[in-house]
Amino acid sequence: MNLTSGRLLYNKIVESDLSNYLSWYTHEEVMRFVMGRPFTEAEALARFDKALKTNEDYPQVGWYCVSDKKNQNFVGIAKLVFVEMGLAEVGYGMMPIHWGKKLGTEMLQTLVDYAQTIAEINELLAIVHPDNVATKKILANQNFTLISSGFEDSRPAEYYRLPISGKP
Repeated sequence: MNLTSGRLLYNKIVESDLSNYLSWYTHEEVMRFVMGRPFTEAEALARFDKALKTNEDYPQVGWYCVSDKKNQNFVGIAKLVFVEMGLAEVGYGMMPIHWGKKLGTEMLQTLVDYAQTIAEINELLAIVHPDNVATKKILANQNFTLISSGFEDSRPAEYYRLPISGKP
């Protein structure tokens, strides 16, 4: 399912999104706050194949290429993916040219709003690099709560959760 918000379009990732996907996952500045380092092209390609498979297997959720409504320029990547029964992971990020424009807030709000329409999702999980101060502020403003700190794929991570209102 494709989504829309005030300034953005969220289209499920398809083969033709490969160049945008690679530009995001191999960008040093972006990945510093996501994975701690940019992906190699081979790593990004493997992740792209995984995103395509997720989108195929789970039509209600998935990975999205986010673009500007006005000019269709690539803004970033967003995801809403199932982790386990009742729990979905939410994530988003944008290219540095779009930082500071409150697009992160718009992206997260869109994903939270959409998650509330999916009966199988009772709670959202966000995994954040501890140095990503901007995202931690956005999560706090959306009422996500820090539940633990640890490691995700051998990198430092903080785990935030948000119960979906009106659901058990």
